[in-house]
Amino acid sequence: MTLVHRSRREGGLRRVREALRRVGDAQSADGVLEMALTQVCSTLGFRRAALSRIDRDTLIVEQIRIPREHREAARLEEQVAGLTFPLSVLAAERRAIETVAAVLVETPDRSALPHELARLMGHAPYVVAPLARHGEIHWLLHADDNGTGTSMGNEDRECLWAFAEGLGFALESRTARDQQRAQRSRINDVLLAAERAALSLGAPGDRSAGAARAGDATVRSMLTGREVEVLELMARGGTNREIAGHLVISEGTVKSHVASILRKLEAHTRSEAVSRYLGGAPAGQSASRFAVKRIDGDPCTAEA
Repeated sequence: MTLVHRSRREGGLRRVREALRRVGDAQSADGVLEMALTQVCSTLGFRRAALSRIDRDTLIVEQIRIPREHREAARLEEQVAGLTFPLSVLAAERRAIETVAAVLVETPDRSALPHELARLMGHAPYVVAPLARHGEIHWLLHADDNGTGTSMGNEDRECLWAFAEGLGFALESRTARDQQRAQRSRINDVLLAAERAALSLGAPGDRSAGAARAGDATVRSMLTGREVEVLELMARGGTNREIAGHLVISEGTVKSHVASILRKLEAHTRSEAVSRYLGGAPAGQSASRFAVKRIDGDPCTAEA
């Protein structure tokens, strides 16, 4: 290994840990994949990278990263995304899938690629690593040095393979959290619909629909315009992240608004505040016996 190469790849495990830490900040499984190629290039030190999805016997290019100094980088990235290749003509890729391990290709054969893509990729050595989730390989990661004059060796293969393995675990974790969040959202939608139905039906001692509307107006008068917007989105079952995206504000700002809403309405939970907004108990009184507790954690920070 040359001194130049050693300098570029020193601390490989440290770089892998740092890349995985940054990928772990993604807010969803899709976000993990979107950040992956950026980290392969910016943190691991490869010049170009690609993420392809495996669909039976076909490889579909989903993303590609080309150095920004390439004058046609943006156009090529868009043009290459979506290209498909039969795995039957991609020997190294098949080997990576069959062995469930990264493969170093020192003399790549580009003859099976479209002319423009083959010209773009050139004959630089590259590494391909399988990306698995729940024990099944769904994607392939490709990375190379864009013919910069540095050779690629086993340390490059091990670096990309370690990253791909960690990325698989990150995907599993984020996928599980996405599923839990979606399930909580569906349950909360059902509970909120039930609460609305109960409030609209009314019961002895409960307020009428007219009183509920008056209560709604009373609640509105206690809040700022932005707080009313946040509360309305809370009533629709929106999470802090969804509310932030809808109003184009940060999640931290949403949490501050939620805290202020709970304080002004003297509510202990998000669901209690929503209940009062929809016509439940007025501020300072217990919520209606029809109120349903939302599935969440801390009332200000929980992502229901």
